Amino acid sequence: MGVHDVERAARSILGKEWKTKVLAEPLCIAKISSLSWEDIRDFYKLNKYNNLLPEAYLVYCLTKSDNPLGLKEILGNKIRGGGFDFDDSKLREIVVYDDFYVLGSYYRNESFIFNHALGSTGGRGKYIKPYIGDLSDEQFAIYDGLNSSRISILNGGPGTGKSHIIQHLVDNFFGSVVVMAPTAKAAVKIGGRTVHSVLKIDPDDPNPFVPPLDVDLIIVDESSMLDSSLMATILRASSRSKLLLVGDADQLSPVGHGKPFFDLINRVPTLTLRTIRRQKSESNIPFLCQAIKDGDEDQAIDIINSSEDIKILPSFSMLYIENEGDFQVIAPQRNTCHDLNTKIKNEINPITPKIGMKFSQGDRIILTKNNRNISEGFLNGQQDVIGAAEKNYYLSGLKRWVPSWVMHEFALLGWAITVHKSQGSEWDDVHIVIPSETYKGMLTRNFIYTAASRAKKHLFFYSSPGMIRMSIRQTENESRTLLKYMIDKADKES
Repeated sequence: MGVHDVERAARSILGKEWKTKVLAEPLCIAKISSLSWEDIRDFYKLNKYNNLLPEAYLVYCLTKSDNPLGLKEILGNKIRGGGFDFDDSKLREIVVYDDFYVLGSYYRNESFIFNHALGSTGGRGKYIKPYIGDLSDEQFAIYDGLNSSRISILNGGPGTGKSHIIQHLVDNFFGSVVVMAPTAKAAVKIGGRTVHSVLKIDPDDPNPFVPPLDVDLIIVDESSMLDSSLMATILRASSRSKLLLVGDADQLSPVGHGKPFFDLINRVPTLTLRTIRRQKSESNIPFLCQAIKDGDEDQAIDIINSSEDIKILPSFSMLYIENEGDFQVIAPQRNTCHDLNTKIKNEINPITPKIGMKFSQGDRIILTKNNRNISEGFLNGQQDVIGAAEKNYYLSGLKRWVPSWVMHEFALLGWAITVHKSQGSEWDDVHIVIPSETYKGMLTRNFIYTAASRAKKHLFFYSSPGMIRMSIRQTENESRTLLKYMIDKADKES
């Protein structure tokens, strides 16, 4: 068999929309029991899913095995036979924890979070003197969590005042404060820095060494984006500090392994803000997001129909954007983003790239991989604009020249991006494109909520009311993480 046989098997089992389903859940290929690991591996490599190989191999092993002994035999034979032809030592350690089969690195991260966020090492830390200032009674409750535990959570949707509380603590806290976020754009929004720059860690290092920070309070915004590895790293860095995790539990789960922010809500002191502070005269978008979050599709459609700043248009063929202003197009799938970027470029920057070049001056791009050799700011998901395209490219935001081969391999046009890439950022105008052929499993309440909550002033849906209703109605499948299992098990045993 070969890659074409993998595609035939996928079409047979997943149906004619198999490509769309693989884009939505790439690991489904590893679950096809008739395929060999070699064929699955070659398929992932050809389609540039190399980063999924460790998890794919584990899924493959579990698919082939009906019991732990079978799993151990498959893994043991593979290891003894030297069958790993890609460099990933993580696969040499599978941890069996009750009925969980997890990579050793995942087990270490999630058990570390469990022990240090919820265990005896949590502690209360330094007492924080409350300062009312301009906080409401609801917002003032943040001090209860900060003073009852070393680690606490601030949870809430758009317009509820999370950023206001962060600024309040920075202005009035009696001690040293560090504010950070997973992405550069989110960090700038709150006047902080990225997690990686504060902790001086390589984004590609799965297990970095970080000494404890010598600060009194660490605030991490957009914490719903943190996977288990980055959360464990932050906990190590905050072992001598108060830690406030700020996020929105109704957004999409992290791209990486685990969802620790979601699992820790109400397991550590948690303040969930429910009151929308923005006035309707400012924007109806926060009220639409609240209706989506509540699953109230009728209310959501009513808000859209009665709003000047929110519109539904039947097709993305009606998409019209001027190359000015703060806007972003968001779509559920990468192939849709590719088509949209081609359309938008032809309309607002129809300059043909020079021979041997992929981009032209004025193109908006998004980086798809970290490269600290280029710059600390060359991070996966960061957006920029091509300021000049000669033999190399000048990035206007980064303010430096980048070799053309790096850009050709690690950058794409960025006028249209997936909803996962949009997390941690906001724009004045957001255009959400949902083609009718979109794989329905991708259209969930979390998707539509996350995309809509990126908009500050104007929101445009290129879809139908029926598709929007279906998205609000459909919730994500509840995935059971090892951390949540550990927490639930501890509750039962206590």
